[in-house]
Amino acid sequence: MLHDGHAPVYSRLLRPWLGAERPTLAEFGILRGTGLAIWRDLFQEGRVLGFDIDLAPYQAARPGLKRRGAFRRSSPEVFEYDQLQDGSIIPTEALRGETLDIAIDDGLHSVVSIVTTWRSVRPHLSPRFAYFVEDCSGLLAQYGEEFAGFDTHSAGMMTVISGGI
Repeated sequence: MLHDGHAPVYSRLLRPWLGAERPTLAEFGILRGTGLAIWRDLFQEGRVLGFDIDLAPYQAARPGLKRRGAFRRSSPEVFEYDQLQDGSIIPTEALRGETLDIAIDDGLHSVVSIVTTWRSVRPHLSPRFAYFVEDCSGLLAQYGEEFAGFDTHSAGMMTVISGGI
């Protein structure tokens, strides 16, 4: 997060949820779970969900993360999810009626996967939400109409779609 310049964007936009009673956060593209460890520590009272097409790297790295102090209070919930398929049923089942306050797309980094994931997640967003797309330049130039009606901006290789904040 520090090396790619995303930390200042996260720091500024996540403030409304710091200390919130129980924010719900989902990360798409968890790889080895280091992001999940950060989110779990930052939002200790919240619900943290991770989605990836292949959970094996996370499962292999999880013991090492725990040895280094990750997931002390609770573990994230993880689910298989293919960003290139209409996966709207997956967030529906995982959320169990809750909505997402924060979503992070750090998966395939292709505009097709990003738009497919956005369409699957959009119905599950809270009225006040922040949706972060990492490491994909030109998203708004190519698919800006997809995010019509929401606040959008790019900060380097980060695109943020938000509502109510």
